[in-house]
Amino acid sequence: MAMAMLSVCACVVLPQQVSAQSARYSTDSSLENTFNRGLNYFHAGDYANAYTYMKSAADAGHVKSFFFLGWMYDHGLGVTLSYETAFYYYRTAALRGDSDAQFSVGWFYQSGLAVPQSYSRAAEWYRKSADQGNFQAQFRLGYLYEFGLGVPQSYKKAVNYYILAAEQNYACAQHKVGLFYEHGWAVPKSYKKALNWIQLAAEQGHAGGQFSYGYMHDHGLGTSVNPGVATYWYKLSAAQGHAEAQYFLGMSYLRGRGVNKSLSEAKKWLSKAAAQGYTRAQVKLNELF
Repeated sequence: MAMAMLSVCACVVLPQQVSAQSARYSTDSSLENTFNRGLNYFHAGDYANAYTYMKSAADAGHVKSFFFLGWMYDHGLGVTLSYETAFYYYRTAALRGDSDAQFSVGWFYQSGLAVPQSYSRAAEWYRKSADQGNFQAQFRLGYLYEFGLGVPQSYKKAVNYYILAAEQNYACAQHKVGLFYEHGWAVPKSYKKALNWIQLAAEQGHAGGQFSYGYMHDHGLGTSVNPGVATYWYKLSAAQGHAEAQYFLGMSYLRGRGVNKSLSEAKKWLSKAAAQGYTRAQVKLNELF
């Protein structure tokens, strides 16, 4: 399968189960109530009131409130977007042990937002968060180990962290674990296990997983060859803008494989892939048109 599929997931997810997490930081019920009121406003999209209550709780030392203030400044929710202020609040919570904030500090170092870009510092913070079971940090730390960014390159450590995140139903990690089994990187090569993990990611709507699942059905990897199933998943992935899926879908239309042959549809999807810089699509378009 093409190496382009190894690009890291861009998704950073806001934690949903925060009230229970925050309880371990404070035994003050009135302070917890202030935070929870802010949280309710936050989820209702009333960021002005959310900020008021979160700031009040943070001023009294409520750790999770610092994280949410960081998130609001990070995304410009109810406040003027400021990565510098976001980092301040994230770091404040991270130093007090909040795993979501530790992950966010790591992400800022990896991305070079408000701080000098540093993979090694990112790895330090991801590890603190990952050790507390944060699936996003586990995934990102796995990525750093996979490509040797700020840490010694190690497929073994990479897949171990990916598996930890995948077992928490994180689609990005499930896709990665599937790729490792497909190629036999630090694990015994197994198309069947690859297919199972990739299916989990695909069914959650992960574009890379959808493409990979289609590809495996297209080529009979871990399952029988089924062009119809392959093009079904290519379509889902292509609709999300996955360039490789767009190319393969275009080729399916060109050949009439799993779909009715259509030169116009082939050109449409090959053009979409080519517009994203996908070389194989550009070459094929030049050949055909």
